[in-house]
Amino acid sequence: MKKIFGALLIAVCIGMAMPAQAQIHFGVKGGLNLSKASFSNVKENFKKDNFTGFFIGPMAEFNIPIVGLGVDAALLFAQRGIKVSDADADVTVKQNGIDIPVNLKYNIGLGSLAGIYLAAGPDFYFDFEKKTGIDKKKAEVGINVGAGLKLLNHLQVGANYNIPLGDTADIDGGGSYKTKTWQVSVAYIFPILLVLINSFKKKAYISRYPFAIPTDKMFVGLENYVNGLTKTGFFQAFGWTLFITVFSVAVILLCTSMCAWYINRVTNTLTKTMYMLCLFSMVVPFQMVMFTLSKIANILKLNTPWGLIIIYLGYGAGLAVFMFSGFVKSIPIEIEEAAMIDGCTPIQTFFKVVLPVMKPTCVTVAILETMWIWNDYLLPYLVLDIKKYKTISIAIQYLKGGYGTIDMGAMMGVLVLSIIPIIAFYLACQKYIIEGVVAGAVKG
Repeated sequence: MKKIFGALLIAVCIGMAMPAQAQIHFGVKGGLNLSKASFSNVKENFKKDNFTGFFIGPMAEFNIPIVGLGVDAALLFAQRGIKVSDADADVTVKQNGIDIPVNLKYNIGLGSLAGIYLAAGPDFYFDFEKKTGIDKKKAEVGINVGAGLKLLNHLQVGANYNIPLGDTADIDGGGSYKTKTWQVSVAYIFPILLVLINSFKKKAYISRYPFAIPTDKMFVGLENYVNGLTKTGFFQAFGWTLFITVFSVAVILLCTSMCAWYINRVTNTLTKTMYMLCLFSMVVPFQMVMFTLSKIANILKLNTPWGLIIIYLGYGAGLAVFMFSGFVKSIPIEIEEAAMIDGCTPIQTFFKVVLPVMKPTCVTVAILETMWIWNDYLLPYLVLDIKKYKTISIAIQYLKGGYGTIDMGAMMGVLVLSIIPIIAFYLACQKYIIEGVVAGAVKG
């Protein structure tokens, strides 16, 4: 009885927490369909080939971060088909229709930068291709099973296998076939769109009609932006955020690249221990040390923007050293030996030879660390003297008044302004991310 009561209590607590933690996002999804036919009651005296189609359309994702569960659904225009051939002819049967996959997802986070997910659920397909001499079903139901990778909470790359529960078409003579499909998909989630839309609405309509396009009676122009700028001291907060981000990233790049080079070129117990400590720092939750860190930062007078740079170096070193170490292993040591023969000191060798070669990984690390530091709220809030120094994330919280009231209009306006610089930076440098990650993942 106690176990049953305890389980019910846990379920109630989770249920109460879900509304506060739940997140709904919208995006666009597209990819390739790789289809192949599976025949029944048909003498297969022919060759079956893969048919390559495509799919694209809008999607919605509902996440419950507290338990890692979520649901996504999409409305896709999809092209499927089969190809068969024999000695006499090649036959292609296409299906053009609407695909509606609904997947239950389980997310496994690897920090705020990346994660993996497992997905499964029903798939509904409605074919509207014209008759082709084959009695195709107008509607199909199948099961999707797949997995994928999430990057920066917005980009999703996945693969799944669609298993039809019924026949796709009947063939003269009593035969039939099923279209089994592999799907490779890319999805981009943009909660930013909702923020942008609501930043032009009156406060009363943001909560009542969050998904509606602003109409004449809802539209307020730039009023929300002006209120947000005046109420938060946005420009001062922007200056401190920019200062902390730029100098923290610069220090992280310089110190961790040198550390990774030293760890890979000097092999002993000390360097192995240093590398393992850097890896261990990546898996220790910040919540375990945040109160101790806050106390020590106050004792050591690190509760300033300059002190915060040192703390960010400690927390950003793990990922950066890991990525730089992978890249350094691919650098031929002969070019460093040639520099030494030409009279370079170790410091000169690093800055004149090694660091320029590290450029792709430097840009990748800079992007990832910049997006983390710019958007960070908890660490500055715990460490900084907020009476003197406020970052953008902290300043936005001051739009929350007494008794839980929030100026949602001003908050949406300030959120848009704070997002613009980091999006511009990411779009300008995103082409280096994959190049840097791949370069750091292969040992030459």
